[in-house]
Amino acid sequence: DTPYEGVGVEKNVHETLKSSTPWKSKNLPKDYYYTHRKSALRIWRNAARNMFIGGGGDNVGQINPYWSTLRALLSNIDVGSWGEFERFVEEGTDEPSFHKWLFDALQAPPTNWGTETRETAKWYFTFHKDQITPEIRERLENPPKMTPKIEAENFVTRAYFQVLGRHPDQEGKDFYVQQLLAGETKPEDVIAALQRSPEFMQKARLVGPIESVPIQVPVNVNVQISEGLFLEALKKSKMYWDIIKPKMDIGDF
Repeated sequence: DTPYEGVGVEKNVHETLKSSTPWKSKNLPKDYYYTHRKSALRIWRNAARNMFIGGGGDNVGQINPYWSTLRALLSNIDVGSWGEFERFVEEGTDEPSFHKWLFDALQAPPTNWGTETRETAKWYFTFHKDQITPEIRERLENPPKMTPKIEAENFVTRAYFQVLGRHPDQEGKDFYVQQLLAGETKPEDVIAALQRSPEFMQKARLVGPIESVPIQVPVNVNVQISEGLFLEALKKSKMYWDIIKPKMDIGDF
């Protein structure tokens, strides 16, 4: 009853482990810790996979303009799957449109999806060093610098994910980025504004419809409702088992 979900679904690169038992976080002893080591080649290959399948970053799709261009040009040369693209890269190509894409990709912005786009190009040139021209080497050795605008965009994107659990809409993103760049708002104010939004209130709301729970009470109606009586009633409710207890189990209360 613990299936994996997500593999092979469009714009969903990483699998998700779905368990019928709610998760609960624990701080493990250091004996359980390990160091996860990967070679640069493996990192770049995985970045290319993420970018090819879902656009890179948080599976941004068409938000990454390099992704749209890459998929379009590859469709013209009958490269449609990740396996085909991996072989295509390892074997090398003289296709002019792809080499133009590689050259442009080395200037992708230093965002999460931009970094994976750039690493896709680095992955290709690792296999084909003989195709590295002086112009390409210049871009390989001098990645794009982080600008104030990119920093603001990255922050707003992270804030939307942390608070609302989604990508920012373009209008909202542009508004907060301009506010940050103009010094008219602070980062913490952006988070506070998102937490005051109707969308957040709806997602964070715990109280549902009123639920009647049958329970025996003492005949003396003047008696105070004890903590035990309250908990007994609460644990007989559907809300407790469906909403409250799962949140308590994962420390989300």
